[in-house]
Amino acid sequence: MKAYRIIDSRERNSKEELKLYTIGQIKEFFRPDKELAEEDPEQASKFEKIVDISDLEDYLTEQAAGMAQPYKFEEIEVESPEELERKNNILNDIDSHGFINK
Repeated sequence: MKAYRIIDSRERNSKEELKLYTIGQIKEFFRPDKELAEEDPEQASKFEKIVDISDLEDYLTEQAAGMAQPYKFEEIEVESPEELERKNNILNDIDSHGFINK
């Protein structure tokens, strides 16, 4: 199964960049708020048509309106949703100094 890491070039954070997300979770992360969706139903409709990372990258590039789109996505293969959760749980146990808190 595919999982993704979100890399934000404006705000680098190694711990956050190691978190893994499904396409559904990433889509929720970038979902426009209700007010914005009501103001621009065409953009909301475009967002709802996103089915993969390529679609999301295209959408974000369009939203950047000629400016640099700061998000990159790294694809990672995981065996199951349980493995994804297990890897993220390990990250939650790491403190700001890189030590595991258990």
